Amino acid sequence: MAEVLRALQEENDLKKRLQHTVVLDEPKMDEEPEPLPTQHEEPIIEPVLETYPTVKPTEAPNQRPKTSRSFVNFAVAKQKQTAAQLSSKMNTRGQKLLNMIQLDTVTVELLTLAPVSYEAYISSFGHSNRQQVSIQTNEDALSEEVQTEEILKRDKWTQKPVHISIGKDEKLPGPEDYLGVGGDMDPISFTESSSSNTGRLTSFLTSASQVMLALLEEELVWELEHTTKTNDVSTTSDGLGFSHPPIPMGSSVQSLLEGRPTPFVQFCDSEPMMLLSGHGFRNVEEESENEVKLNESSLICVWWVQEPSRPQHLLSSRSVPTSATFSPGRPSLVLAGLEDGSLAAWDLREPVTLHTLHTEIGEVMWKVRVPSFVTACNEVGHGEGSKIVSIQAVTNQEDMEMNNVVTLSRDGRVTWWVVVRVPLVSAVGDILGGKKSGINITKSNSAVVSPHLGASPWSRIALNRSATISVATTLYGEEVLSDAILCHDLRLDLSDPSQLYVATGSGAVAHCSRHSSRMHPRAYLPEIEPGCEALCLAICPHDQRYVLVGGSDGVVRLHSTALERPLTSWQSSPDCVPVVDLQWSPARPCVFYVLDANARLHIWDLSAGDIFPVLTVETGGLVGGVLSSFHIAPTKRTSHHPLHGVFANDQGELVLRQVSPEFCTHQVLEDYNTELERFKYYVNII
Repeated sequence: MAEVLRALQEENDLKKRLQHTVVLDEPKMDEEPEPLPTQHEEPIIEPVLETYPTVKPTEAPNQRPKTSRSFVNFAVAKQKQTAAQLSSKMNTRGQKLLNMIQLDTVTVELLTLAPVSYEAYISSFGHSNRQQVSIQTNEDALSEEVQTEEILKRDKWTQKPVHISIGKDEKLPGPEDYLGVGGDMDPISFTESSSSNTGRLTSFLTSASQVMLALLEEELVWELEHTTKTNDVSTTSDGLGFSHPPIPMGSSVQSLLEGRPTPFVQFCDSEPMMLLSGHGFRNVEEESENEVKLNESSLICVWWVQEPSRPQHLLSSRSVPTSATFSPGRPSLVLAGLEDGSLAAWDLREPVTLHTLHTEIGEVMWKVRVPSFVTACNEVGHGEGSKIVSIQAVTNQEDMEMNNVVTLSRDGRVTWWVVVRVPLVSAVGDILGGKKSGINITKSNSAVVSPHLGASPWSRIALNRSATISVATTLYGEEVLSDAILCHDLRLDLSDPSQLYVATGSGAVAHCSRHSSRMHPRAYLPEIEPGCEALCLAICPHDQRYVLVGGSDGVVRLHSTALERPLTSWQSSPDCVPVVDLQWSPARPCVFYVLDANARLHIWDLSAGDIFPVLTVETGGLVGGVLSSFHIAPTKRTSHHPLHGVFANDQGELVLRQVSPEFCTHQVLEDYNTELERFKYYVNII
């Protein structure tokens, strides 16, 4: 029994030793491979124990199990080490190649689109040469055999060539001269005459003839001005020392303008070669139907200085124009204040065929333009019905497409207007919109037909009121009992168009602003109060700080915009005649012009003296009859071009004069600066 227990104990000990023995066998197919060492790890050599199969003990309980012996296999370990080193080199090489090689991405569209046209494709490279043009192949070849188009031929012969020349009898070659001249007849190919457009030909000849007439007239005007430069204008009675001999204006429409008073003439600020003239009504006993229509209407003429014989445009209105101006920037619009208190606008870009009013003068048919827009005269609370005494265009503005003008009514209402360009189909669109939406256009909702009251059917402009102020409120405050005050003239501040100056019947010049009711000073008063009426104003274009004021007592006051009282004053005429108009010279800072009620023009030169004017042109000296209005064209500070002035009388006669060199621009900038310094020194010491 003791021997059996000893055998069992030895067998248990043997099993324990076998559990601690490492047996290395070959890897099977379903086993996972061992992980390869990385490129930074050294391969580890593991010993391999060679195992021999053990013999299982038999079922006999008394048989002792057989043991197994293990050996280390170094050959298999060496093969694994070699494989690990090779795998490490390949891994390292792959990492380096991946860093060096960049693969392209290839995208394949499953949906195939239609090909893009040549025009759409070439538009991505620019807007030129987008159309493909088919041309003749080898069209520049000299040999006709290689050209693709068939050459048309015709045989001609002659026994005696025709000599085409005008002989002594001044006769052109006749049919008898072509005897013995013939050729192949091919009526299909050679008798077809090219199509002609008689309408275009007539339009071209009309335009070309107008251009030729304008050039000839410009040459005549230039020759007249050139010949008068050689004469001494100071000794001629016609020049009167102020200007050259006159050039009459409107000789081709003299019968139309004769007998019409001329309340104003006005040059364009942006284009000194263009000017406006206003003409009132006239009464003629025997008139034709067209003349009756024109005599019942007042006129505004648009002139070109280089073509003074005829106006460029004739504009009509139902009321007498009192003041007019061109639109700022391009002179494509004419705006006029009327005597009935309304404002009219003409768009010169409209085709003249839209206007049906016409008149025949000297076998020439003249088209007359009607207003494109007229403000309503029956609006309550806006001061309409009171005569507009002045209109000014706002020149220094950023948006030139939106034109701003300022008007002054006689009762002291200052109104800002905006001229906007509207689509031509706006009214039609409103009508169609009303039909589509089922709106019945009746008297109650007739406004849907045209949103712009006062516009002509073809008009593309509209006048909108943007602001209105009262001059009486500016002068006397909000506590004033009546906001009506008699006003005569308006001028805008050249540096700030929102500020303006108004000449009133009390003698004071109101200093108004669109954005503020508190201005300093509030008014520019005469030296002695109560003063006479302030009738006209003129702002110095060379220094905007100084303003001239003409009074009904014949006194001209010089004001500084910073002071309430005048710096000095002058008596324009010894008989105390009211001052009708004032203008500062656009060329010389020390020179200004004064027109009194007796139609005398006084020229003052402060550099020569301030006691008397240097020159006084009596009535009839500049234009026949009574001088009613004048204007000197704007010019640059230094210019070699002549300076023009236009003068009009109360019977519709206009003359154009070239101002003498004494009152013209300086040809050297230093001379202008010297005179400007002299003027500043003068206003500082008075």
